Amino acid sequence: MAAPRSVIVDDSDANIHYSSDWVQEAPGSYDNYGNFGPAYQHTIHTTTAKGSLTFPFNGTSVNVFGTTHASNADPTWDCYVDGIRIEATKPFFARENNWQLCRQNAIPDGQHELTVNVTSAGPTFAFDYIQYTPPPNARLDSAVIRLDPTDPALHFSDGWNKLGGAMATNKPASNVTFEFTGKALSWVGYIPKELGTAPANGTYAIDGADPVPFRLNGLEDTSNSVYHQTFFTTHDVNPGLHTIVVKHNGDGQQIPLTMDYLLVTNGTFAESLPPSGDSSTSPPQGEGKADLPIGAIVGGVIGGIILFGFILGFILWRRRRHQSPAARYDLTEPYASYDDPSIPPATPYIFSPQMTQSADYTTPNSRPSISTTTDFYPASSLDASTSTVNLLGMPPTYTKASVTSRKQREIAAMVQNQTVEGEVSVQMDSGLRFLDSDERTQDVPPGYTKN
Repeated sequence: MAAPRSVIVDDSDANIHYSSDWVQEAPGSYDNYGNFGPAYQHTIHTTTAKGSLTFPFNGTSVNVFGTTHASNADPTWDCYVDGIRIEATKPFFARENNWQLCRQNAIPDGQHELTVNVTSAGPTFAFDYIQYTPPPNARLDSAVIRLDPTDPALHFSDGWNKLGGAMATNKPASNVTFEFTGKALSWVGYIPKELGTAPANGTYAIDGADPVPFRLNGLEDTSNSVYHQTFFTTHDVNPGLHTIVVKHNGDGQQIPLTMDYLLVTNGTFAESLPPSGDSSTSPPQGEGKADLPIGAIVGGVIGGIILFGFILGFILWRRRRHQSPAARYDLTEPYASYDDPSIPPATPYIFSPQMTQSADYTTPNSRPSISTTTDFYPASSLDASTSTVNLLGMPPTYTKASVTSRKQREIAAMVQNQTVEGEVSVQMDSGLRFLDSDERTQDVPPGYTKN
């Protein structure tokens, strides 16, 4: 299954609004930490106090990334979508860039606001970028679009194979062709320690132009794989539709060419639109076509619309009278997290034991309050022989919510996909608990997923 395209928003983007306690670090100052690659665009915002940031977006999922290096106690952070707390990770005690700080998948389509609140007594909290999934046909002419190797627009020749969540080849002259809309493209991969470590070379060509060479640097430290490595960034071309062909010129003794993801600058999600203008042709004048009674036609159409609207309104009014109050609200699916299969497991320099996440899901100003306890590193994701970590972890288990507004009430009720009226009691298997003290109680059975 192809992973959806997403948008990458750098910490320097003007649409991200920071409180006064943030500092933009010098470019490149965080690039050499760990083996998860440099900071995106080499920029980082940090705070050592109590800070917050907000970002409006239109999409169905959102992830926040930064640099981790902290104890379990300080700093702490909470992330919210529309005032509802979302899953946040625990810090990793080794310093690593490109670390997922919080995430939320399966958000109802529409306009949302992301909020990140940070509390620190002195240790640094470092924020790098936001990744979110927009609607399929969104126009994003100035955005940076991320594509994973499963994208159907990518066409791989013979010699390519899956390597974790990436694609890789060490066969000479193997290539990949990609048609994209934008002005530039960056190829991001990783260098696995298990395969060849000597440097290799490759080329890319845009729209049939002369190939441009690029170098694949070998591993200096062969004890660790390195991730988020930008192998090349193309020169700028005129914004529009282009075709790029990338070729690997290495062999089995050199490092393979891997594709973890592509970043397209000034990309777009929009489907091709028909050319502007009216493509229909008008009949020639004077071919005996009779004049139409325009006034009569317009009057008849308007009268029909009014009559239809009256009948439709009457039917809806009658139906609403006989409808129970609880059935008058449409509820959307819950904010259910899931693992992104496109991101391969990675091996940091240092590994922690199994970490247990505990978040109380509370927000100020009468926002919903949800509690969860989930293993960020589940036991099944740690392999004793390879020390490979599942970076995405497990989805949260929602346990209770205190709902004060209709919008928040509907979002919380989405967990059960049932209309809620009054006080609700749900069996333990479902995980949801929330009560309104001034209304009656209904027993609702737990929800189960069909196998």
